[in-house]
Amino acid sequence: MTYLNLHWNLRTPKKDELFFKNGVRCIGMVEDIKSNACHVPYPPNDNIIILGDNLQQTFFNACPHKQSQLFKSSCDIKDKITCPIHRWSFDQQGNFLVGRGFNATADKNLIRSNAFKWQGFIMSGNDSWVDSINHELKDDLKRFQGKNYKAWKRDTIVSDYDWKIFYEIFLDLYHVRSCHPSLRNVVDVNNYQYAFGDGWSCQYAYLSEIKATSTKKTEDWLKACESLGLLDDAFKLLWLALYPNVMIEAYPGCNIISQVYPHSVGRHTNTVEFYFDQDILKECPQFAQLTYDFWMETAIEDEQLSRLMQIGRNNLSREMMQVNEFNHDTEEMANAHWYAWMRQKELSHKVKT
Repeated sequence: MTYLNLHWNLRTPKKDELFFKNGVRCIGMVEDIKSNACHVPYPPNDNIIILGDNLQQTFFNACPHKQSQLFKSSCDIKDKITCPIHRWSFDQQGNFLVGRGFNATADKNLIRSNAFKWQGFIMSGNDSWVDSINHELKDDLKRFQGKNYKAWKRDTIVSDYDWKIFYEIFLDLYHVRSCHPSLRNVVDVNNYQYAFGDGWSCQYAYLSEIKATSTKKTEDWLKACESLGLLDDAFKLLWLALYPNVMIEAYPGCNIISQVYPHSVGRHTNTVEFYFDQDILKECPQFAQLTYDFWMETAIEDEQLSRLMQIGRNNLSREMMQVNEFNHDTEEMANAHWYAWMRQKELSHKVKT
């Protein structure tokens, strides 16, 4: 029997550094960047900027002089980059041009960060997962290619429960039967499949033969998918988790990027970005809204479940440190895999220190 440490869910500065420092981040899709423009990722990843369409020109969003933020949001760059406070200026390669009273030397250039491409996504930080995902998901990589995909909507959701609980619910397929009336009638709850690697997991949910649904939102989404020819025999939803906090979901003609970040004990922010195939939206302009409504129905249900888990764990933590850990052999395989990865991270950190 393994045990869940109830205090493990509580956020501390040490845990933040352990799990998030140099962690993988998704900072958009390749379609977001263009020449003669500055790309600023969606918060809280807006601490870096990409100048132009060359990922080698990725820098921290701070002037090297007094560390002022350079850009609040993405914008066109016609000429030089100028700090809003002391007017230090830089070219589009990040090289220092001029600052009153200072000579041009390399140590005054913008401070470099890193970014890389995976399929149609722009990522930064840890890339150790790339090779294993490319191997294990080779038959489904096209679902994440992002070609012709552009941002349609970005949401920021602040929730009053711990960030790890959010991730648990995302990885948990055991509750779909009991808590998601529409989703359980879209996917076959008896046929989940998984792929695993170091620092990631992917869940496959296949279309159910029974298309009876509980809400008009789901029915409208399914009808739109069918009319667009998106419900073939190989139809499946892919839920990809890049540990500890990035989620990329593949739906027909749509990729959804979610990233959850703690900002206090028992509270977190989830940033959600919706990307759609532009050709599909030309044929069916309302498809994005229909997909969003279908997705949000399940997301709202998950919010309610997560709060219940937060309250229950708080109740127990007043009297005990740990409880037995139970994971369903198949429908919570991803939870067990994630728990093991987190514990290994903590163990490795303790050995080093």
